[in-house]
Amino acid sequence: MRFSTTLLCVFLAAGSLVAGDYELLKRCTTDESIPFPLFDTYTRFVAAMATADQVQVSSFCRTGSVHITAETRPAGKDAVGDDINLQFARKGFEKHILSVVKESEDLYRIQTATTTMWFTLVNPDTWKLSKYVDKPHE
Repeated sequence: MRFSTTLLCVFLAAGSLVAGDYELLKRCTTDESIPFPLFDTYTRFVAAMATADQVQVSSFCRTGSVHITAETRPAGKDAVGDDINLQFARKGFEKHILSVVKESEDLYRIQTATTTMWFTLVNPDTWKLSKYVDKPHE
């Protein structure tokens, strides 16, 4: 059970580490810290994905960056795509974070068992999904 000491300190300082939040981090194996506003965004994004509501999910995306589809993906390819497929979001999206990579000051990559997501800082404390790829982590 590893996650960044920096991340833990941020949560403790903010007084916001709750059981549900911790659950998302329990499989994380990287030591990269994640800014609290980004983790907060990710937590809310996960909740939106569970509803598979297109309006809610799209509110987390940069305009024109991520395509959202509602149609079921073809059999055998349901877990692979560069779109947010609402059927997969509801039934197959794995929310637990496996790794966090800081690609630059304003770009982080979050990897789960099913999905890789890139979040971009668009203004102070506001993160938006700028790229999304479903592909099982191997």
